[in-house]
Amino acid sequence: LCPVGDPRGLLARAAGREGPVLGLIVDDDGRPERARAFREREDAFDGGVVHVTREGPRASGDLAARLRGARLVVLALFGDVRAGKGRAGLAPSLRGFAAQVLSRHGEKTVTAVFGPPALAAGLPAGAGVLAFGDTAVTRRAVLQALLDGAEMGGRLPGGLVPGEEGWVGWGGGNGSR
Repeated sequence: LCPVGDPRGLLARAAGREGPVLGLIVDDDGRPERARAFREREDAFDGGVVHVTREGPRASGDLAARLRGARLVVLALFGDVRAGKGRAGLAPSLRGFAAQVLSRHGEKTVTAVFGPPALAAGLPAGAGVLAFGDTAVTRRAVLQALLDGAEMGGRLPGGLVPGEEGWVGWGGGNGSR
């Protein structure tokens, strides 16, 4: 796990924070198992967990009210990279949704990227965690770091940097841009 960008010190303050915490899963591939680690930690997500796919949110209730009422939002970005998909990032509708959440609630949102940095490229920059993968163990580790304050000691082989227009992604094991 690699912390990336945290201009307001939100990562350090996320664990133990009082008030509703909302888990917001933005899933380009609509895989229900991605929400499991979040639901296992429902004690910490007292603001609820919402799974958003290209078909729309998988939750009842008013998402806008949940976002306004949350003291912390964990915005989890998921997307598979595979042949024939045509892109490495999020679908335009999901990218627009994530950008809207970050532009309106960025001061209280931590973005967790489960997969390639391209998932967040171009989104408004802020506090983030880059996980480089999407396994059950990785999802639990990210939540343990964000909600319990577990140490993140990863290094970036490629990743994200904040730029003037939002997150700028790059890849490759050599760290080149």
